[in-house]
Amino acid sequence: MLHFIIFIIFIIVGMIAGTLSGLLGIGGGSILVPTFLLGLSPQIDKQYLGHIAIATSTAVIFFTSVVSSFSHFKHGSINSKLLLYMSLGAIIGAFLTGEFIFTKISSHNVNIIFIIFLIYTAITTILPSKKTVNTKNLKINYKLVTFMGGIIASISSIVGVGGGFLTVPFLLYLGLPIHNAIATSAGLGVTIAMSATLTYAFQSIPVEKTIGLIYYPAVIMMIPLSMLMAIYGAKLAHKCDANKLKKIYGYFLIVLIVLLSVKTIKYYF
Repeated sequence: MLHFIIFIIFIIVGMIAGTLSGLLGIGGGSILVPTFLLGLSPQIDKQYLGHIAIATSTAVIFFTSVVSSFSHFKHGSINSKLLLYMSLGAIIGAFLTGEFIFTKISSHNVNIIFIIFLIYTAITTILPSKKTVNTKNLKINYKLVTFMGGIIASISSIVGVGGGFLTVPFLLYLGLPIHNAIATSAGLGVTIAMSATLTYAFQSIPVEKTIGLIYYPAVIMMIPLSMLMAIYGAKLAHKCDANKLKKIYGYFLIVLIVLLSVKTIKYYF
């Protein structure tokens, strides 16, 4: 009965993550990772749980990001040049982080890092953001863009997200309108998730039903509906006020922060 309930929860969360991917340009890792941390804890040793939750989240994000970014591409919303330069940095950043940094962090510390990430994301999504002006003649430093792609990918790989929480604000700072920033962020999420997933898939741990660090049953059960919802989310993004939706998402994150904080505190007792 417990496994059936977890199965249903995984399906629902996958659908939500797919919708968020298309709607806000984020991979949905902020809800995927907590779901895996809570749902897989009865069957996976806590020594590996944090790493598996993040790697599995990254694998799911790859599929949702592919669908949502393609939908945005058909709408002509992706800034291809910015995406290309950021992707070059992202490939390097995700590989170096996954290969040399991620597995060196203890699973418990990974959980703490993720909680800090959630707090930051909740605050930035709830608080009003500054309006940006779309300047067509804006001079962009593409070396900085490439560098930021690497930094965003490194941080995203550690916390198991698509990077939208950093990519969207950065693109808004450059002068892109919100919908173009969301669409381009979704595109970068593909590069980050793909690079990190491939790196994590070649790691080796003594845990059943895993490919590297990725718990493949969760990926398989989430992919179909999450990809469908990513298409719906991308269409919805062009009709809704994304800023209002981000605030609702921010309040939802507060609930997740409380749940994960309680679980992390229990680790010491």
